[in-house]
Formats: sequence, C-alpha cells, structure tokens
Amino acid sequence: MGDSHRHIDRNFGQVSRPVQWVSRKILQLFGWRIAGTFPEDDKLVAIFAPHTSSWDFAVIYLMVNSFGVKGNFFAKHTLCRPPQGWFMKAVGAIPVVRRRTQNLVDSAVEALAEHERFYLGLAPEGTRRYTDHWRTGFYHIAERTGARILLMYADFEKKETGMGPVVTLTGDMAADFEVIKDFYADKAPCIPENRSEAVLGKPREE
Repeated sequence: MGDSHRHIDRNFGQVSRPVQWVSRKILQLFGWRIAGTFPEDDKLVAIFAPHTSSWDFAVIYLMVNSFGVKGNFFAKHTLCRPPQGWFMKAVGAIPVVRRRTQNLVDSAVEALAEHERFYLGLAPEGTRRYTDHWRTGFYHIAERTGARILLMYADFEKKETGMGPVVTLTGDMAADFEVIKDFYADKAPCIPENRSEAVLGKPREE
C-alpha cells in the first residue's frame, strides 16, 4: 500500500460499556435484532456480507460495538480524507488503494503476526456495486496467519445482524468458499440488485 500502509494503526481491544449500550439501543430503536456470540479467538479475519450500501457498514459497526469489540477494517482511501477522514480513522479504518491489494494483504499479515490480539474486518465484495465475484484477499490473510474467518452479516429482510459461524480453513479454497457461500445465501441485502455472490474470481486476482 505504499509508505502510508507500512504501519497499520492498531485500534483494537474493547469498547466501553456505555458505547456498547448505546450501540444496542440504536439498533433496537430501528427494529434490529442482534444474534450470535463473539468467539474467543485472539486473532480473527471477520468478513461481513452482503455489502450493497453504506447502511451495511453502519449496522455492522453498531453490532460489533454492542459486543464490546473494537477492530480494524479496510476502507476506500477517498473515504479517509477530510472532512470525514478523522472519523473513519478513529473508528479503525485502514485506507485502501484498490490497485495495490497485494501490499495490503502483506500489511495485514504482518499486523496479525506481530500482535497477540488483532481483529480485522473486511467486505469481501470489495465494492458496494454488483460484481461477478468476491475478492480473495481475506482468505489469503487468514491462510497465511492461521487465523479463522468469522462470518458477520446484516439481513435487511429479517432486520437481524450478528456473528455467524467461524470457519477454519481446510486448504481447499473452493470448498471453503462453498461453506461461506451457503451461509450467506439467505441473507437479504439492503439493495438486492447490488448483491454479489460468493464466487471465486481469477486465481490470485488479489
């Protein structure tokens, strides 16, 4: 990711109880139900899908806060510029220049390897618009670090968000993707026409 990405800001740990309470109340106010439990892993690559609008991130962010968890996530670099850049970085955003994802993967691997606790959140589609495949960077990060993959979701039809199962990689990417795809198959997106299925793209497209 260039010089600005050689050192990732570590903004992880726990959020305060008041923030947890407020996050839960906001979701409840808008009719959302929170499901699941946060795993005990010290290191996780957490993905959330389907990702079709900015509302997805808002719901997922509040849900994660409600569990008392603070982590890092990748965001388009333009979102980390003024005037909102200070806020994005404060909540854990790591700027991403999409054409440089291999360095991004390397930086994430380094961060997980060097720290006892590190939670990294990713939207595997890589965009809110429709695309015919998912990016595989999250898989390579988990594979190279030995971290498991936590499946998070926001179902806009059921108005349910939460922590799903944790996937331990088998080394067979195609098989692992099928497990992930099956989990997200019935999760309703905010904007249906933007939904991208969990399909592998070209090998090493990251």
